[in-house]
Amino acid sequence: MSRNRILFLAIIVVCTCALLLPAASCSRAPKLAPTAIVTGQITLDDKPVTCGEIAFLPDSSKGTTGPMGMSPIGEDGRYEIRTAGKKGALVGWHKIRIMAIDETKPDKPWIIPIKYSNPDESGLTFEVKANQENKHDFPLKSKP
Repeated sequence: MSRNRILFLAIIVVCTCALLLPAASCSRAPKLAPTAIVTGQITLDDKPVTCGEIAFLPDSSKGTTGPMGMSPIGEDGRYEIRTAGKKGALVGWHKIRIMAIDETKPDKPWIIPIKYSNPDESGLTFEVKANQENKHDFPLKSKP
């Protein structure tokens, strides 16, 4: 291949990339459905759960679809849900999953009953309402 032909092909590739790059960067991510602020506290037998994570999973059986919202659980048991990098959870019904494991111990035991880690068995649900701050505490019990 001649040097001029290689140069010509390189220019074509660069120009094509220059034309396609703005089109790719202008495409937008799917719009997130409406969200509302959700905060609260998680306790076990009236004492704050001091670590772990809570997830709000949209309940499609009740018409709520989209990405789940999550939050770490603070040392005081408090949480604030975020969904797709935005404060809040999708408006609508959610199944709740709470996981708390003691990472400081070698066998990493569960701090709360494991049933709370399965949103279909936890028995925990919550309806996030639009245009308001939703505060909901989860008072868990170690024994039913």
